[in-house]
Amino acid sequence: MRDQLKAAGLAVAVALSATGIAGCQSTDDNVLTIGATAAPPTLDLVSNAAAAIPQVLLYNVYETLVRVDDSGKLVGLLAKSWKLSDDGLRLTFRLDPNARFASGARVTSAAVKASLERMRGGSASPVNQANLAAIKAIHTPDDSTVILDLSNRDNFLLFNLASTSGVVIDPATKDLATRPQGSGPYVVTEFTPGHSVTLSPSPRPWHEGNRPTVRFAYYSDPTSQTAALLSGDLDVVSDMTTPQALSRFTGNPNYRVLRGTTNGEVVLGMNNT
Repeated sequence: MRDQLKAAGLAVAVALSATGIAGCQSTDDNVLTIGATAAPPTLDLVSNAAAAIPQVLLYNVYETLVRVDDSGKLVGLLAKSWKLSDDGLRLTFRLDPNARFASGARVTSAAVKASLERMRGGSASPVNQANLAAIKAIHTPDDSTVILDLSNRDNFLLFNLASTSGVVIDPATKDLATRPQGSGPYVVTEFTPGHSVTLSPSPRPWHEGNRPTVRFAYYSDPTSQTAALLSGDLDVVSDMTTPQALSRFTGNPNYRVLRGTTNGEVVLGMNNT
């Protein structure tokens, strides 16, 4: 039943797709609707560091060389293997030959290099530039090999490459802000800023599995979001910002409440001048 898909989540990791979307199946025209609070101002995650962007795109539309799995370990994604030199100054990746963009083009070392250079460029956000600052040069001896020469040992680089800063963008992408293209199991089919983002299964997926269409719906008013979940307009709420409303879902057999900790951070900055 559709009601069995509804959930009120107290805390969900930023990469909601990695833990939620792929495993859910909706019975309402095969569409899963997720309620969230922070709407992405743009889908360009190169120049904009808003956390709401990778919440939708990371591992859904875009993929990385490596990713962090549910147990916190680094595992291969676009890369089948990687090796760090003994001095920590050279990192070599071997790409999965099966990896394809949604356009059908193969994910090559040239595409990886172009994406990393984009993230290190002057138009990239300061966060992306800082995350990849240790990279001195990028070499592509063949289509399947990417070599990163580092200016200094960086113990966080692999983790950073598993995050937004390491996404691999299809070189054919013309509009990062509204129609980003990657190798993930989803493509963006609709983006209404401040309102919703719709992801449809990739027409050329290189991963196995059946997936529903996913719609992220954004609510600035938590009361309206709660009402939408109760009325059946939403299947999942990714972050319940009004914990006092949980009593309306706890104990109700039509809902499942997931409680846990998040690896996200909230920063409050104050200008003392």
